[in-house]
Amino acid sequence: TKDQIIGYFVAQYGEKILAAPTKKGFNLTAWVAPFLAMGLGAGIISLIIVKWVLRGKIREEEIKKTQQEKVQGKYAAKLKKELEKFEF
Repeated sequence: TKDQIIGYFVAQYGEKILAAPTKKGFNLTAWVAPFLAMGLGAGIISLIIVKWVLRGKIREEEIKKTQQEKVQGKYAAKLKKELEKFEF
């Protein structure tokens, strides 16, 4: 039978002759590890992307704040100068 033939070759040469390892015992690692590695990699990549996006938003807010401060400072100085012309 097919199982006897496979059993003979496995006994003779070991499980390395099989096209795919059996899904038992330690060989189960060969089936599970690639999927775990892909999941872990996807999670790490997702975290990196989220970090980049948040960092970009923070920088954008800092730039806007700095620009607003420059504009406000410019107009505040101009307003102060104009108000000095008038005596209250």
